[in-house]
Amino acid sequence: MAEIRKVLLFIGIIYSRENKSNLNKIKDTLIEKFGNIILDMQAVSFDYTSYYNLEMGNNLEKIFYAFEHFINSLDISKIKIFTNEIEQRFAAIDKKRKFNLDPGYLDLAKIVLVSTKDFAHRIYIGDEIFAELTMLYNNPKKSKEISRYKFLPWTYPDFKTENYLEFFIRARNFYLDEMRREKKLKNLIN
Repeated sequence: MAEIRKVLLFIGIIYSRENKSNLNKIKDTLIEKFGNIILDMQAVSFDYTSYYNLEMGNNLEKIFYAFEHFINSLDISKIKIFTNEIEQRFAAIDKKRKFNLDPGYLDLAKIVLVSTKDFAHRIYIGDEIFAELTMLYNNPKKSKEISRYKFLPWTYPDFKTENYLEFFIRARNFYLDEMRREKKLKNLIN
């Protein structure tokens, strides 16, 4: 039976600039649960869709955090439930969200996002959560593609931007370094 490899957890957060003051409380909650943030992406304007504007307002921004404690990929549905609970904790009195937390993970080959919404390209993974393969890694040495990540027909437009790609390349490099270090440690033990 194949060993389940640990993956790198990241969480994207969409919020209105007017609600930025609570972002540190959310950040502290995430650190308490998943360990220190090893990488982040500076906030960028999130204007790729108006989907969140009615609920969250205008002037939306998005950031990403990647966490030091690797996770079992099978736990991503529980993590999505946890981030949904955080959204509700910080929601307005009328239950409109002020923050949208989107967890996902990456390994050497792919980036996976999770959602509570089903669609043709999403796979049910339990607990009313669906997984979506969002991007595949291209080895630049073996591919003629310019981007190190291959986009799929459903890849969100914001995931195709330089800011996001730079964050995910750094996250993948961190993950690769940790996998190499872990392998050396295992070799020393055996």
